[in-house]
Amino acid sequence: MNKILLVTRPKYDNGTEYLSVYASEILKEAKKSNISVKDFEEKEVNKENIEKYLASKNPKLLFLNGHGNECEICGHKDKIIFSLTNVNLLKNRITYARACFSASVLGCEAVKSNNGCFIGYNR
Repeated sequence: MNKILLVTRPKYDNGTEYLSVYASEILKEAKKSNISVKDFEEKEVNKENIEKYLASKNPKLLFLNGHGNECEICGHKDKIIFSLTNVNLLKNRITYARACFSASVLGCEAVKSNNGCFIGYNR
């Protein structure tokens, strides 16, 4: 497994501000452990950037922060970055999603018939 951690840190309201600050601590720990980190912040957290990076670098560990629902994880200003239409991008990866409700449907679909893992929230 390649040692690349992809982190999303949108920061545009109180909730995402909190998630962003907390995630910065994880980034520090990853660097101490010699894990390469790609940190997408604020406006960079969009579908196009994330999909391009996944295709080019194929990170196996994703730490996604943002708002969500049963079928979506959002990036900057609630723009969708993952949904049921591109859930295949989460397959065969280890995903920790701090996005409300995202584990209930999207997470289940992400791990169907593959070697991936999805850690998230049903509420």
